[in-house]
Amino acid sequence: MSHGAPNLAGVYANLTGDQGDPFPTFSTLLASVYPPGTTAPANIQDNPFPIAKIDLISHKNNFGQSEVSDRLPQGGVWGDDVSVELSGFSIFTLTKNQSLPFPTPTIGGTAQSFTPGTNLVTFDSSTGIQYENPNNTLAPQKIIFPYNVTFTQASIAQFPTSDPPTTLLLTASITTPTVGVLNASLPMMFGKGVDPYFVNVTNITPPNAPITQEVLNAYYLSQDLRMFTVTPGINPRPIVGTQHLANAPTFDSNNQTFDGAFLYIQALLTYLNAEYGDPTWIDPFPYPGSILPEVDIYTKDSSVSPYTYGAAPDKWQNFNFAVARVRLEAPAGTQVNNVRVFFRLCGTQTPDTDYNTNTYYPRVTDSTSTPIYPLAGPGLITVPFFATSNQPDFTQADNIEHGPTKGVNCKTITTQLGKESRWLYFGCFLNVYDPTVNFLRVGTHHCLLAEISYADFNITASNGNTPNPENCAQLAQRNLSIAWAENPGPATKLVPQTFDLRPSAVVTGINVPPELARPDELLIDWGNTPPGSTASIYWPQVNASDVISLARQLYGSNYLTQVDPQTFSKSSLTCPMVGPSNRYR
Repeated sequence: MSHGAPNLAGVYANLTGDQGDPFPTFSTLLASVYPPGTTAPANIQDNPFPIAKIDLISHKNNFGQSEVSDRLPQGGVWGDDVSVELSGFSIFTLTKNQSLPFPTPTIGGTAQSFTPGTNLVTFDSSTGIQYENPNNTLAPQKIIFPYNVTFTQASIAQFPTSDPPTTLLLTASITTPTVGVLNASLPMMFGKGVDPYFVNVTNITPPNAPITQEVLNAYYLSQDLRMFTVTPGINPRPIVGTQHLANAPTFDSNNQTFDGAFLYIQALLTYLNAEYGDPTWIDPFPYPGSILPEVDIYTKDSSVSPYTYGAAPDKWQNFNFAVARVRLEAPAGTQVNNVRVFFRLCGTQTPDTDYNTNTYYPRVTDSTSTPIYPLAGPGLITVPFFATSNQPDFTQADNIEHGPTKGVNCKTITTQLGKESRWLYFGCFLNVYDPTVNFLRVGTHHCLLAEISYADFNITASNGNTPNPENCAQLAQRNLSIAWAENPGPATKLVPQTFDLRPSAVVTGINVPPELARPDELLIDWGNTPPGSTASIYWPQVNASDVISLARQLYGSNYLTQVDPQTFSKSSLTCPMVGPSNRYR
């Protein structure tokens, strides 16, 4: 009773000394093992803990033969590229029984044997096990096991000689003292030739934080895909870099038009490729300190607004842009032809960015099946954006957008001795406020998607693994907030927000895992929406009464009421918001 408190958070703080909010962590763990709609075994329904999970994460999970050959003289090592993250245990729990060894992961799968005679992925003992909070042995925390990816000369013969890349599975398992065996897996791709790629996740640990308390950004706020705003009426030359700053482009203050914006992004890409293409020199996108006029790049959605407001009635037009950095590595003298990047903006909010060329990523391909330019998705679920005009003339083979010699967003380079690694820059004008652009401007939250197209490393699905920006280094994502409702504005307003959903595949048969048998769920985070607001969900393909019936089966309280009980094709739901941080499934 010495650790008692008026609430569970207080009990947790007294037991562990951790003053943080424990409920998000425990809720995430609980949902990972017993998702809503499933039933825990009867003997643990009162207390399902202990619960734990592991995740297998990589900074780079695709490799090309050329970059591996180039790195072999230095050992062929990608240090700490893979990590196993164990969540749900305190250090004390794992070490209190001295008769048992400290649990460590076992790495396996077909990817592990890619290097004949040795393992591809090996534990990095020099880095060692990392603890989220090493000074508090009683608090449940994330425990990270870092691994190197190491290729040998024998690996070279394992690479495919033609498309598609070979996809192999890396697996991890760990035996814990109280939960038993935990498993995770990760697809890894191996392709012929050069492998242009994005690095979406990076270390964003605050400068003064302990080195062991590593913080990584979310993949959907990609390190290599950036969005920024230029307001030429205030500052026509916002680049603040240190590399040949005199060459940085200026947005023509006398041409504050959409045409002027296209000219600016082209000039900026020329500048970036000329001055910041050498990775051994200056990084233009460090955190903090990017040369681009961007803020909160790893903590919140990028904001895309039409105007910057001063004292009434002053306002200045904004122009919004995206820039993507592509990385590649190849032996000196290697010519890398026609690396392209396509930019697409989802027409509405969506949780589905899987690589599907019939929906979100339609394109036109050449005779080798290599994508050469993007198309709008059906129903405008995605819309491509460009650096040269709203709609480039793709009937011209060597067009100025993606053409092989004239294309602003098509690059060919030859690596040089001492400069075997290169950075290439691509970009677009996010012309979402031009009324002539065929774009579904409904809602506030949209995904910006970037896709690398390169003949020797086409994106493919293999072994049941679907590429997406979270697991594929040829894709990147950045979430955008498009400000259609004025702020400040009227105290009461109606803000529509569209979204789309793709149903999961129906799984049938005997012994179906509970997490696959449950219905799909939509999680809404109300954020800072004022208490007392009402959200109406109009779902034309779904019967409202069916949704409410399922909700009653899954949850004791669901706050759903049916607004339109007769119309099956135009169903609506209302959800009273109890508080600003309330969530509803």
